[in-house]
This record gives sequence, structure tokens and C-alpha cells, in this order.
Amino acid sequence: MKKIFSQKSIVFLVLGIDSLMIGTAIGRAILLERNPMRYFGERGFITWLSILQLLFIAYLCWKISIIRSHQSSSLKGWKNPSRVWQIMTGGFIFLALDEGLGIHENTDAGLHELFNLNEHGLTSRIDDFIILFYAIIGLLFLRTFKNEFQKFASVFNWFFTGFTLCFLTIVLDMLSHKQQVLSLIIEDYEKLNLMHNWFKTIEEIPKIFAEGAFIIAFYYCLIIATRLVREGEKDGKTQKLSFRETISLKK
Repeated sequence: MKKIFSQKSIVFLVLGIDSLMIGTAIGRAILLERNPMRYFGERGFITWLSILQLLFIAYLCWKISIIRSHQSSSLKGWKNPSRVWQIMTGGFIFLALDEGLGIHENTDAGLHELFNLNEHGLTSRIDDFIILFYAIIGLLFLRTFKNEFQKFASVFNWFFTGFTLCFLTIVLDMLSHKQQVLSLIIEDYEKLNLMHNWFKTIEEIPKIFAEGAFIIAFYYCLIIATRLVREGEKDGKTQKLSFRETISLKK
């Protein structure tokens, strides 16, 4: 694969696009005096940005899986590292579907209806715990296949940044789930509702940048995977040359 962007330029490109889109959404909400959730909520263009980013991460994982399968074509089943990247491809496609269709929110509503749960305490935050479960599964996945990911140790800072922003999003989501926290300091209902919408908007910002961090991380992984293939080809040529030299010496 030809390297289209340098490592530094991909950082500025991804974070620049995310910043521009978020700034545009906030700017339009302020200037046009609109509800910010018009842009950050379901069917808002920030949601579509999130879906596209998740699908692009899935694409990067798929590209890496192809490279890793060629690199370890003799290994079968789970021993082949390409399986790891194929699972991640499916995982990020699922997350994109969840973002677009609200799978975790519908699951929350379904559990409330099935078990006749009331919206109070922990039961009102089931959808938040589902997202937390997704993040924990991601961390456990990295730990389970650490032998594969150690080859990409140089990008761990970006993975750490991504997961940190994910957990920040979850915390903010839990705080903004209901209006109880804000109602302690704001009594006017209209102001309370507006501030609550802005608070929910804030929680979406680290999520977008978390996805951006993962795009950068997986893009770097793609570069490293390509480099490993080239190094493997060079080693193979060197080994062949050494073998021929050994035969010629024996003659």
C-alpha cells in the first residue's frame, strides 16, 4: 500500500476535520439560536460524522487483516493474526450500526419493558452501562491478543488517548442522563432544558475525538503492517542469497 499521508499530516487532517465539524455545529446552534441537539442528536450531521469515522476504522482494520493474512499465510485458524483484525472489522461495523440505529438505547428500552423496570437509579442508566461494556470488551480484546498488538506498540499512546476519551464520554453521559444535577442550580424550566441539551452536546465531543484518535492509531498500524511485510520480503531475499552463496562455496 502506498502511504498517502505522512504520520504527522494524518494527525492534523483527522483532528482538523473533527474540530471543524464540531465548531461548525456549535457555531450554527449559537448563531441561529437553535437546539444544539439538532446537530449532535440522532440524524444530526455530527452523528453521521461518527458513523463515517467508525466505518473508516473498520476499513483500516480490514486492510490490515489482508496484509497480516499474506504475512502469515501458513498459519491456520486463530493462530493467523488476520483473524484478530477481522474481528475488529466486524466490531467497528457493529458500532457504526449502533450509532445509526441506537441499538444500545433500544436494548435499554427493551429490558425496561421486558422486566417492567422503573426509570430510577441504576436502571435509568442501562444504556450507559452497555456502552461501558463495549469499552471494557475492547480493552480485554487488546489484552487477550497482546502478542499481536505488541508489534504495534509504538501507537499505544493513541489507543490510550482513544480509550480515555471513551470513558470520559461515558462519565459525562451518566451525569447528563437526567436533569437532576442541573436542577440543583437552575430553577427555570426553559433554561434548565436548554442547559441540559448543551450538557448532552458536550458529552458528544470527546466521543468524536476518541474516534479520531482510533483512526490515527489504526492508520499507523496499517503503515507498520506494510513495513513488516517489506522487512519480511527483504529477509526472505537475504536468506535465499545466503543459501546460494553457501552452495557456491561448497562447490
